[in-house]
Amino acid sequence: MQLANLPPELLREIISHIDDATGREYADHGSPSLCALALSGARRLADVATALLYDVITIERNGDGARDGQRIVLLNRSCRANPQLVHRIRSADIRWSHSVDTTPHYDEFLAHLARSSSLVSLDAQLGRPPPLVPTLTGSAAAAEAAISSPLPALFEWQTGAFAALRELHVHLNDVDHDARIPVHLLVRLCEMPSLQDITLCVTPAVDDDGGASGNSGKQDSSSDAEGGQLPVLRFTDLCFGGGQPVSIALLRQVLPRATALKTLIMSLPGAAVVVNRKMADDVSSGGYDLKGPVLSPRSIGTLLAPTTASLEALDLLADNVSLPTQHDGSQMDLSAFARLRTLEITACLLFGAGRGRLVGGTDMWRQLPPALEKLTIAFDGDMGLFWSLDEMREHDRAGTFASELWGRRLQDGGGDGLRWLVELLRRLADGKLGSQLRSIAVEEREVVDRDRNWALAAWREPGDSGRLRDLAQAAAVKLEIQLRVPRAFRSEDIEVTYEAEYHDHRGTVSYDEPEGPFNEGSSPASEGSNW
Repeated sequence: MQLANLPPELLREIISHIDDATGREYADHGSPSLCALALSGARRLADVATALLYDVITIERNGDGARDGQRIVLLNRSCRANPQLVHRIRSADIRWSHSVDTTPHYDEFLAHLARSSSLVSLDAQLGRPPPLVPTLTGSAAAAEAAISSPLPALFEWQTGAFAALRELHVHLNDVDHDARIPVHLLVRLCEMPSLQDITLCVTPAVDDDGGASGNSGKQDSSSDAEGGQLPVLRFTDLCFGGGQPVSIALLRQVLPRATALKTLIMSLPGAAVVVNRKMADDVSSGGYDLKGPVLSPRSIGTLLAPTTASLEALDLLADNVSLPTQHDGSQMDLSAFARLRTLEITACLLFGAGRGRLVGGTDMWRQLPPALEKLTIAFDGDMGLFWSLDEMREHDRAGTFASELWGRRLQDGGGDGLRWLVELLRRLADGKLGSQLRSIAVEEREVVDRDRNWALAAWREPGDSGRLRDLAQAAAVKLEIQLRVPRAFRSEDIEVTYEAEYHDHRGTVSYDEPEGPFNEGSSPASEGSNW
């Protein structure tokens, strides 16, 4: 049987292997053999090759020498010459380092994609977008609305554009304030008519008043300035990636309209400044310092209240954010989220405690959703289940962690660190909650600073606290507890699962050294307490 006479599915499978990606240069996603076949006189083979060429588009420009930089120019030329080609594109992944001369090529290709009736998935990344220039006249709100984006074909899409797009991921990897995107343009992205899944790794251009409190500003509704009803946002999955705090203004404008939202992934909301955290060997890890002196979990819960009827999964963490210095003592109440089944949340929102070890929270079970099946509580930054990060480090330096801190915390069965968990498990075992909770993970997380003298360990629940295993078994719950311990600490009660990287590298804090100036004037304890 001749190749051209094969069944379409088999022919497509064979032709898809013509160009081998093995050994290609970085940022080279071209398919020269497919291109040659698409231009051949064999009509049926050419049609299959053309369909494969345009089905999934991947372009990556990481420098002036990247081969994909020329490919996007050729793609634009082809789309101008034959506009029907865009209706063959099903998915596009475009990663572009900033260049004033080449960003227009990126935007032109996005304009072609906007016309496509077949495009269902778009991943758009721009390494360093050009600065945004606000209008300097009129009110602050008018100036904000007048800012133009670096990619108008995407951020300022026109009615009828991206009509079939179901999955959108937008990444702006620039930390300069001038490159941030105004809130109204981010809201515009959320309004695409067929969206089901949207990820925004973008820092808004406007600061939110009130920082982490969430109390300031006008409470948005689903109505516009003239009282007309704004269209409902139809997507079911919303992710704010990159670990940066989420704009309160953006949440207030989007969540009340996202009536079908099922999955929400985000960091703590509020205005933030970018900070550059240093590990050993000057290895950097970017992070965010949340503005505002007071953290208010109750106010954050109020921001999310419009999703109580639909939300099924919530990730709300602070692993890349420094917590405010004060906590208003409130707790985030999630008991009204009737359909929420999966919850991953930073501990400071549930227990009414800020820095340091957990205090109180025995009745935390009252705040949990009634349909919850999986619960993960993350102890970010300085906060710990039994001890704060600073307490652990002080006892490690003094050589008293094993004899004093470890033993004392466990003598009374775990104290405040476990009372909430014991009470939760008892109620589950007795059937008092009517909950379907089957998995509980309590996790102290990594720390980013120069003091790398820590490890993460699974706790086996020994001694008096071994009753947790019995309670978990009676409640039919899978229970996992991860603690942050000194790097050199060993015990039959734990299993070390991860040790801090760069421990022996240049610049690592050594406990054998006398205390003195550290990291341009800050101390190891103070730097650790920020994270």
